Amino acid sequence: MAFDISPWQAPPPSLLIGTGDLHLWRFRTDISARSADSLRQSLSADECIRADRFINPLHQIQFIAARYGLRHILAGYLKCLPAAILFDYGEQGKPSLQLDNAQPLDFNLSHSGGWGLVAVTSGLAVGVDLEQIVPKDSLLQLSDYAFDMEEKGLFSAFSPARQERGFFRLWTAKEARLKMLGVGFGNMNKVVLPCFQRFFVPAKGYVAAVAIDHPVKRIIRYHDVMSR
Repeated sequence: MAFDISPWQAPPPSLLIGTGDLHLWRFRTDISARSADSLRQSLSADECIRADRFINPLHQIQFIAARYGLRHILAGYLKCLPAAILFDYGEQGKPSLQLDNAQPLDFNLSHSGGWGLVAVTSGLAVGVDLEQIVPKDSLLQLSDYAFDMEEKGLFSAFSPARQERGFFRLWTAKEARLKMLGVGFGNMNKVVLPCFQRFFVPAKGYVAAVAIDHPVKRIIRYHDVMSR
């Protein structure tokens, strides 16, 4: 299926998203502690509680940056302040906009290492996953847990030199599908087929995948710059 895909670019002053469009956003989460303290003021009380649960200060900062990044991006579509956005959460924690928001948007957030990633559609279910490629000693055990028979076959076909990157590619694809459906990771080894799925590299040393329940006509990729 042919569709347009843009390079990573700065966002326009006014954001609009059409039916069949998929917007992918990337932004840095390795901000300073001072910036995190400032951005925290735009988060909700429950988001601040979640941030405080992190023992590692770096992980707390990355969480704050990721949640603010999501709010900042959605605020561009909704024409409001980031702090004004209200979320509802599904049984497995997938966020959605509360019904009093006029514009129908579906979105999903993932962050890993120093990067955050947000996928936005015009109301079509979407899931996205981002992973930093880091050495793991238990790839075979993780693949047995996470992958179905077809995916295990794909994993075993990778050469030793490509096995680590291949694992993360399959992992992000599976997790994006599960996040699209809003189901828990206990369903990792079940077959879940989206209508559209794409693997991509958002930055050096990272892999990502996006899944959506409707064919895509166009993908626009934005690079958002927040306070560091």
